[in-house]
Parts: sequence; C-alpha cells; structure tokens
Amino acid sequence: MHLLVLDHRISLAMSSVAGHAPGLDWLMLEALQTDLLKLLPLVALLLSGARDRHLRPDTGIALLAATLALATCALAQRVGGDRLRPALSGLYDFPSLPLAVQADRLSFPSDTAAAAFALAAFLAGRGRGSACFAFGWSLFAVALPRLYGGYHYASDLVAGAAIGLLSSRLLASAGLKQVLNLRFGDERGATAAAGEFLLFVFAFELARLFADARMLAGA
Repeated sequence: MHLLVLDHRISLAMSSVAGHAPGLDWLMLEALQTDLLKLLPLVALLLSGARDRHLRPDTGIALLAATLALATCALAQRVGGDRLRPALSGLYDFPSLPLAVQADRLSFPSDTAAAAFALAAFLAGRGRGSACFAFGWSLFAVALPRLYGGYHYASDLVAGAAIGLLSSRLLASAGLKQVLNLRFGDERGATAAAGEFLLFVFAFELARLFADARMLAGA
C-alpha cells in the first residue's frame, strides 16, 4: 500500500510539471523518447569494444541479456499485467501519449528500463568511466523521461531495472563467455564473426536514426 501511495505522489508531482515547461517538455517528451537517444548511446558504447577480442564475448552476452530482459517483461505483462500507464489511468493530467504507446497500455514493468540496465551492467565492467556513463544514462536519459511523461510509475521502472540487472547477472554466470570465446577468440575470423553477430542490431539503430531525426525536426 505504501508503495502505491508513493507511486501516486511521484506521478502526481510529475504531471504537475509535464506539459507546462516547453524546453523541458521537448527534452523529456520528444528527444529522449526516441530510439535514437534512448538506447543508441549504450549500444554504440557496447559496439565500440567489438574490436577488442577480450570484450567481444561480453558484447554478445550483453545483447542476449537485453533480449532476455525484454522477453521477461513481456511475459510479466502477459501473465499478471493489468496496471495502466499513469497517463492513461485518468488520475493525472499528463500530455497525450503517442498512439503507438497508447496501444501498448500496460505499465508494469518497464521493458525500456530493463533493456537499458541490462546493457549498463555489462558496460560497467569496462571501467569506472563506462559504469558512470552507462548507469547515469540509464537513470536520467531513459528512466526519468518515462516517469516525467506518464509512461510508467516509479515502481515500474525499478522493477524493469531489476529485471535487466538480473538478466545480465544470469547470463554472465551461465558459461556463455567460454562458448563465445570459441567463436570470437580466433583473431583471423573474429572481426568477421563480430560483424555477423552485431550487424542486425546496428542496422536497426541506424535506420531509426533517420526516422527520429525527422521527427525531432518537426516537433
């Protein structure tokens, strides 16, 4: 009960600001809601280590962890999800959500936060700088705008982040690194193998770049 009250108070506070501050609204409701700015920085940082053969297996496992986190969130919504997004609940005065988001009405848990924190968990292993950027971006550029726009309650985002971190932990301890080392460990074929593994993800992000840039230009 206390958690529901806290969720309500946070969403009520956010709805009192959202839609009334043009510059902040553009940043939170337009720019940081695009695929380009939500996850591309994390994916780009992840791909930047693909040329280091010691990081290649972790790169592959991170993408698998993000996929597992998304699938887990989808299953959670399908099995027990009946909580509407705050902006669709009728309890708050949030700006209207995009039509595509309105069609996906369920709020708990946040799959976007799950994917971001799954990637961030692996990036944190590359050093303090990568850890600060990855978790800072996941918190302030991914989770906070979802809260600000009425996409999710605070507990939805916490649950999504926990699913992402647990997914990364599970796959990191599952022995997959040794399997991927067999594929990526050979320097003669490692570059081609890494390209095969990551091409689809990179192509998707590149395609979204142009669509999001046009959307932001017209916002």
